[in-house]
Amino acid sequence: MECLGIPVDHRLRRLIRKAQPINTNEDSEHIRILQRFGKSLKNGQSDYLSTYDLSFGLELARPESKAGVVVVLLQPHSTQDNSDGFLAGRHTCATINAVSDLISAATNSKLGLDDISGVTGPEYDDLIAQSVFAQMIRAKQPNVVIPCFKSETSNALVQNLRCRRLGSSFDDDPRGSKQLAESEFSCFKRLLVLEFTKAFALWRNDWNDLGWMSLLRYECTKQAREISKAEVENCCDQFLKRRWATLLGNLETGFEKCFFSESGFSLVEDTRYRLVDSNITWICCDIALVLEHFYPDGFDQHMSEKLLHHFRSWCYKVRPETNLQHSSSGSNGYYDHSELLLLRSQHQTARANKLENKFYTLLRDLNLSYSSPQILFNINGTAQTHAFLRFAAAFENILEEALEETPKKGHGLSEEMASMSLNQ
Repeated sequence: MECLGIPVDHRLRRLIRKAQPINTNEDSEHIRILQRFGKSLKNGQSDYLSTYDLSFGLELARPESKAGVVVVLLQPHSTQDNSDGFLAGRHTCATINAVSDLISAATNSKLGLDDISGVTGPEYDDLIAQSVFAQMIRAKQPNVVIPCFKSETSNALVQNLRCRRLGSSFDDDPRGSKQLAESEFSCFKRLLVLEFTKAFALWRNDWNDLGWMSLLRYECTKQAREISKAEVENCCDQFLKRRWATLLGNLETGFEKCFFSESGFSLVEDTRYRLVDSNITWICCDIALVLEHFYPDGFDQHMSEKLLHHFRSWCYKVRPETNLQHSSSGSNGYYDHSELLLLRSQHQTARANKLENKFYTLLRDLNLSYSSPQILFNINGTAQTHAFLRFAAAFENILEEALEETPKKGHGLSEEMASMSLNQ
């Protein structure tokens, strides 16, 4: 289960799979309110909105029924082109694509963009627009509003919604799109998934906030402050490069705890918490997002050398008794790939076996991201990005299985993986 290009947190998936469509048959006047307002806007003697743009906005605001969920976005960018029809306009807007992905993920594909009303928030200096917006919300009577807009206002209803927004979730962008959903920080993507999941769960009265959710919100606040500081100092790339070294170091620590501890998993009472607390899934996602940001033009030799150092360390720890051979000139792989192809887990327990084999898959994928010319190795950053994302998805899937199945078996995951250590 994925959304916005990263895995959905395994702790949300059980709730998401419970999602069911909710019928809302009572008619609403909110479309007519928006239509009258759109037609009233003028630029001199001409209509301010083209027929294409007005039609697009009204289609996005459907269905014409009361209740449900409303998503409030920033005003579209002036370059947004809706002349090729609703579907084409939707596909060219990164914001709407992200919202569509979030709706589908949060409802287990039971609902889509056509089932949810999407509207743009009013401009801060347009009192008439704010009043019409408030009328529209009252007519729609939504169960839940997901506010992703910013607007200073004296209108009580609009102010109340603005104060409850997700933050700058869909901030200024040349395409009228969002930044958080395309950020190099997976925590922001995870927050969007959490908040959309919460909205639909609240709609069906099935939500409880948990401790890890508060920690995620705190992490986002902390990262937002660091990003803001880097932007003020005009050193965003340097900030991300420092973060690159930190991420690789944190992943090394996580792998040490989960794969290379001499005592395996026997030191902890509940291994699932140990795996979750390692943050391996999200570290791998962040590594992939930084790779995606820099590759190919900004990925310098220092960054590539750091990753290669860790990759070689992981391979050595897996095969300490074997001197892995470098691949021959002109072939694919940093090491001779045939030696890595035969790596497989020997553990008797299914969960440990699966987890170990997924780690070997990561090593194989990373190995093939290098190709050997005559002198220096070439690096395929796209292949490395996909390698980390593939492992992150597999790791989170295993955590979901452990959460779902362990209670049925009547023993803890620590018992199942007690003897697991790749270098024993």
